[in-house]
Amino acid sequence: MAQYPFIPRHVDVDEMLHEAMSQKTDKLFLLILRFCLRFDIDEYIKSKVIGQWIVYQCDKGNSEGLKKANELIIMAKDLNIPVSADALQNCIELENNLSGLSSLLSRITSVILKNTDSKRSR
Repeated sequence: MAQYPFIPRHVDVDEMLHEAMSQKTDKLFLLILRFCLRFDIDEYIKSKVIGQWIVYQCDKGNSEGLKKANELIIMAKDLNIPVSADALQNCIELENNLSGLSSLLSRITSVILKNTDSKRSR
């Protein structure tokens, strides 16, 4: 590739991202990002890669996915890669959903425990 520096610019990153989303693994996202960094691919493409990776993590819909998405946002900041508003919005929505779910579970648990305690005291 060093002999032909123009070749990396003709790689279909969208197709690679589609494949990464369908394989449901971080490995391919990491390979794509490393490729983009190694060959100094356009900032827009790097942003697209990191954004899709964040969306992939948020689509898991759990706290582990949110944690990894937040780590990716920090990594993007460290690498000076802009993160799309859509990717950030996905993180915010997941965080709100998880905190809402946590709050709901706490209220349900509280009601169950109150009912259990009142039955015991009878």
